[in-house]
Amino acid sequence: MFTKGSNSPPQIDIPQPVARSRRKSPPPPNPPKTIAEVQARLRALESAAGLEPVYREPKRPAPRGFRSYEDAFDAGMFLLAIGKDKKALRHCRDRNLMVASVGTAGGFLMPAGLATAVQRHIQEQSVIMQEATVFTMSDNLLTVPLRSSGLTIYPVDENQEITASDIEYDAAELNLRKAAALYKSSVELATDAVVDLVAEFTTEVSGAFAQHFDLVGFVGDGGQDHNSIVGVGTRFANDSTLAGTITAAGSAYTDVTVANIDSMIAALPAHLHGNAKFYASPQGCANIFCRLSDTASLHPVGPMAWCGYPIEFTAALGAGGSGTPLLLLGDLRRAVVFGIKNDIRIMASEQRFMELHSVAYRAVSRFDCIAHGVGDSTDAGAVVSLVGA
Repeated sequence: MFTKGSNSPPQIDIPQPVARSRRKSPPPPNPPKTIAEVQARLRALESAAGLEPVYREPKRPAPRGFRSYEDAFDAGMFLLAIGKDKKALRHCRDRNLMVASVGTAGGFLMPAGLATAVQRHIQEQSVIMQEATVFTMSDNLLTVPLRSSGLTIYPVDENQEITASDIEYDAAELNLRKAAALYKSSVELATDAVVDLVAEFTTEVSGAFAQHFDLVGFVGDGGQDHNSIVGVGTRFANDSTLAGTITAAGSAYTDVTVANIDSMIAALPAHLHGNAKFYASPQGCANIFCRLSDTASLHPVGPMAWCGYPIEFTAALGAGGSGTPLLLLGDLRRAVVFGIKNDIRIMASEQRFMELHSVAYRAVSRFDCIAHGVGDSTDAGAVVSLVGA
């Protein structure tokens, strides 16, 4: 720009460049770390775009006792993680499965799915839990009302006073007792068969508890090995004066006669026959019912019944003998009450057998069993028994 009367050179206004603010690009999304995360993101993108999934992994069947295949896989990876398997440790850390440390010995509580699977297995295998009246307990003590007598019906005329009657109850107190299993296993476990590993674990633990429950429930002798519980069969073997005690023709299963079984059926109160069953060991069934059906041409009604009464197998009744219960007949739901804690605590520790390079597993259950419906010297109860001579 020129100014009149000035010799200075012209000045030109040059516009200055405007500084542009740079936009910060959003941080990239977290990259998926596992195959499961990659599959989940692909499914989300397909769903957002309205596309049909290109591939859908078939749903694997849940192993017996578990709610889903994933629960069984988590439990199996937990077992491997105790042995310091790196892949299993990473899986448990991602799934938050090993946060419940207990004490200073380095023990961990098992995932809830594993304990639930063990408890289901026990209920499926234990005859006493299937047939008795079961109470799930949250405390160590529970008083159970037991019906001893009911209402009485009287004939009346018009304008006649009705005689009153009462429902009478006795009481049984369930006091939980402790039973536990402790075993060791090598840390070199098969990492390529995780679900098979946990299936074997649940089968072993539940089978041991089911066998113990049946043993004390049927033939417990009241000793320490039987948790101070007297079984329903032992009640008859210890008291021959009970009206429901029938003495067999001999001490062996092969000595039992049709007349002995008829005496059992006749001794059971009439109102209990509708739900009555025979309880026998596999040896007893073979040497009593199968033998008698062949020699006397008395064929059982159905594959597992005798004269219309179903036959339940329990190995707890054993091989027979003098003074031992050979057979039971009746309704165990009205004769036996069984109480069990509402959870089974399963723990694992790598330090218990550290010098052996093994992992210790401990399973603890609390239960109680009372056989109350055996009757007295005058009247038979809800169950009668055939005892070896």
